[in-house]
Amino acid sequence: MCLGVRALLVVRAGSVIGLVTSYDIEGTRSVQFAHPPHARRREDIRVGDVMTKWADLPTLEWDTVQTATISDLLEIFSGVGVMHLLVVETDAQGAEAVRGLISRSRIERQLHRADHLPPPDAAIRGRTNQNGDRR
Repeated sequence: MCLGVRALLVVRAGSVIGLVTSYDIEGTRSVQFAHPPHARRREDIRVGDVMTKWADLPTLEWDTVQTATISDLLEIFSGVGVMHLLVVETDAQGAEAVRGLISRSRIERQLHRADHLPPPDAAIRGRTNQNGDRR
């Protein structure tokens, strides 16, 4: 099964400086460069023009993620209004290290698949005939 990559961390000299998503590339951020006063050809638009900068990335602390439930994460996503959360770990000196990236759409796809799994005996218990009557 191929789920595809929809988000990439942008790294310079070993440090994360931003995040670029498929929506950044295909959505309104890149479209704004096709119209005046920013009119540019698509091949001239740089990642730095459309990516979300480090300072603007919503983050979650690693310690929080370790104890969070999926429900907690979805609530955070709803509150922040983004599709990706960067997971960071802060050391004693205050330096942040990236530990991961959580995708809201990936969680929702996984939950959607799980919600549609029938119970083990549903093939017998939930069947109806052509008239809608239970057998």
